[in-house]
Amino acid sequence: MDGEKAANIWELGLQIASKKKDEPLAQRTLQFIGSRQSGKTSLVYRFVDKSDNPKPTLALEYVFARKKRTNEVGKDVCDIWELGGENLFTNLLQFSITKENISTVSVVLVLNLAVPEEIVLTAESLIDSVKERINDVIGMSKLAKELKQKAAQRFGQKHRDLDRVDPFPIPLLIVGSKYDLFEELDLEKRKVISSYLRLLAHLNGASLLYVTTKSEALVNKMKTMFSHLAFDSSSPTATVTDHNKPLFVPFGADSFESIGQEVIEFAKNELLSLCPQKTTKVVIPDDPAADPNFRERDIDLIYSQKRRELDEYKRQLELKSSMQ
Repeated sequence: MDGEKAANIWELGLQIASKKKDEPLAQRTLQFIGSRQSGKTSLVYRFVDKSDNPKPTLALEYVFARKKRTNEVGKDVCDIWELGGENLFTNLLQFSITKENISTVSVVLVLNLAVPEEIVLTAESLIDSVKERINDVIGMSKLAKELKQKAAQRFGQKHRDLDRVDPFPIPLLIVGSKYDLFEELDLEKRKVISSYLRLLAHLNGASLLYVTTKSEALVNKMKTMFSHLAFDSSSPTATVTDHNKPLFVPFGADSFESIGQEVIEFAKNELLSLCPQKTTKVVIPDDPAADPNFRERDIDLIYSQKRRELDEYKRQLELKSSMQ
């Protein structure tokens, strides 16, 4: 009898495991945007444990991360999109931020702390572009109200600053990269930059994190935060707001009182006076197909053949034209 019961339990366990295996896996999306040469790809590779040498992102790149479920069969999957070219290709956000994933997508804005002259323009323009895309997706639908409620919960329903901020509709993590080079700036610049970024994050209900790939401790904290967004795992909790240290501010953990001001224009003007902003012209290479970073043997062979056919067609047209 006991043997029969054990067999039945074993069969039941197999049935449950099989059913879970067939169930669609929980899936989220991380959308990376940010400064040119801010190390976005390097941070993504560290998160997914990819050892390849990062290549320049031409437009929109895709990878995915997987995490084994605790005490369950199957793995959770996270789609990871990286937008290259700063603002040049923001129209491609229509492919990575959609009606189907808007409830499960998070945005990671990477800013190069070593180039403070580009921080303000890059941050403001990209945040505006993502907001515009989100508004295109949700419009005035019921979903807009749901996202607003989630944003308030993420920031903290009882936070004393809630009525004075406008939480981003979806989770937004602002990452200050290349902290090792940022440390070489003078103290006053570091303080002003950090105050601006803290206020920018706070007003958008975002989280703020400084990182350098040269510090395993900071990389591990970053990976934990990425995992929180990608797989709903626990996030780091220890808030760091000392401007002499790499900042980390979880969602809703800052305050206007702690920052020392609440008007973003004042903080921005203070930063602009120390670090006048410069625009960088981001252009597409003359022939991306000729870039050695994007070599694909089979595709390149077909491409070369088609180019020869095109050249021959042009030659025939020119010859025909000259004979008329």
